[in-house]
Amino acid sequence: EIDNNSEEEFSNLILNNNKTKLQERVENFWDDEERRSKEGYTHLSDMLDAIKKRPRFYGNTRLQLTFKDKIVHEDDEVKYGTNNTKVITTLRVAEGWAYINYEKSFHPTVTSFLKKKLDLSNAPGSDQLRRLSIGNTSYDNLPRRRSNNRV
Repeated sequence: EIDNNSEEEFSNLILNNNKTKLQERVENFWDDEERRSKEGYTHLSDMLDAIKKRPRFYGNTRLQLTFKDKIVHEDDEVKYGTNNTKVITTLRVAEGWAYINYEKSFHPTVTSFLKKKLDLSNAPGSDQLRRLSIGNTSYDNLPRRRSNNRV
């Protein structure tokens, strides 16, 4: 039994309880395929399946908006570096969805591509994003997300 005079025991009980809950939440997050952020897909069919499960999400990303608005096209060069000069790969399209094929992985978003390229555990920062261009369009000029009611 813990009473009000047992602050240390009470604190330990609370911390252990929170730690357990946190571990459960983290495990649930990583077990949920749709909520986990991707660092690319190893099979094109897996990428397309994920897109088909969440077309609203993927259709509202900068890469897809830019492609659907015909600002970038299949086979446009994907460049990264100072002044966006180093060609990394070319833009690909499958079943109407644009993606970046990089080091045997498929990326339907700019973020997942840069996470793989730069070996990041979190989303890339604005300085890292600004070094990317597709075709003649720099990242800053890619269309931003639209509100959900316009999709």
